[in-house]
Amino acid sequence: MRLHTSSEKQFLNLLCRQIKLRQQLLLNFLKMKCASIFNPLCMKPFLILFFCISVFCISCENSETKKNNTDNTQKLQAESRSVIKFISPDSETKYRINDKIIISLEQIDNAVKPDSISISYYGKIITIFSNAPYSHEWKTSETSIKTGRQKLIATAFMPDGKKQNCESSFLVLSDKKPDEYTYLLKKKYPHDVVAYTQGLFFDKGYFYEGTGEYGTSSLRKVKIQTGEIIKSVNLASEIFGEGITVYKDKIIQLTWRSNLAFVYDKESFKQIGKFNYSTEGWGITSDGKKLIMSDGSARLYFLDPDTYTQIGTLEVCDYYGQILYLNELEYIKGEIWANVYQEDFIIAIDPENGKVTKKIDLKGILDPKDVKGKIDVLNGIAWNEQNNSIFVTGKWWPFVFEIEVREKVMVLNK
Repeated sequence: MRLHTSSEKQFLNLLCRQIKLRQQLLLNFLKMKCASIFNPLCMKPFLILFFCISVFCISCENSETKKNNTDNTQKLQAESRSVIKFISPDSETKYRINDKIIISLEQIDNAVKPDSISISYYGKIITIFSNAPYSHEWKTSETSIKTGRQKLIATAFMPDGKKQNCESSFLVLSDKKPDEYTYLLKKKYPHDVVAYTQGLFFDKGYFYEGTGEYGTSSLRKVKIQTGEIIKSVNLASEIFGEGITVYKDKIIQLTWRSNLAFVYDKESFKQIGKFNYSTEGWGITSDGKKLIMSDGSARLYFLDPDTYTQIGTLEVCDYYGQILYLNELEYIKGEIWANVYQEDFIIAIDPENGKVTKKIDLKGILDPKDVKGKIDVLNGIAWNEQNNSIFVTGKWWPFVFEIEVREKVMVLNK
């Protein structure tokens, strides 16, 4: 298809204006002639002529509008196309916290040279280039870099005053392997074998438990010594309950795929609020200032405990890669402890950078001889801050276990 030249466009525009003028004159003539006597046979030729002229004018206008839209689109694409691109860091290479990462750019359009190029990491300027070569050694130890998928932004400042951006996404892993821990079993307590445990916490001598499954999801207050349920509220049958936590005088309970959390008064279990979130709900805990939530991925979400708006995220990684399927959570002595779905270990996470600092091996904690019916995976962590005891259980498990966590090296050397 051939595009119109500039002179042809001017001619077409002039022609359209002339035809529009004659169209209006013809319309006025028809009104004058047919105002008093309406003769359909007389009107027919004029109407046909009027219709043809109108179609031609509309066609001219549409053609010009389409051409203008195409020109505007091409102009916007040209303006948004960056003159630079990242060579390093790249999405295929795995980096570690405290690595020295080479930041390298190349100019892909040599028609116009940028006045300068800035490199930023989530709003913090790393370096500014004034001239090529665009290369810089980034000491990540000076930037408080986090684990997970990270992003650098290069902003080219052009001579015409405009800015052009390009991004680099790259994966950062922990710089050290997690310390290995095992457990010493101190005591075991009875646990309801029909409780599909999704959340657990300890408060003032009682367990608070959130259970799942459609039709049997609930929030419970339980006597530790006997397993007796002394208070409970059942969720609607179409709701699959998930993790729970306490914040001040409130209990928050997540749901799996309803994008909904319930807020209860801790003493009465009366529902006093609810809020929505965009992901699945798995585990939740609190550090006393923020709510911390998991969705079954490697990501943790930080929420304002009063407005429930998201205020941050963190991707969890150990020395080898991202840790997927983060499940039930508990905040213990400055760390986030997490069950990993379908695994028989618990990990401890540094909330400042996402590194896995500990791995607690719980293999064999549930003796097969104690299993009388169906069971599911390890899930449920609670902490007694007064005596530093850790409680763990699982879905449909017959016991809650009180344990002391010990380094594996200490146990092996005894």
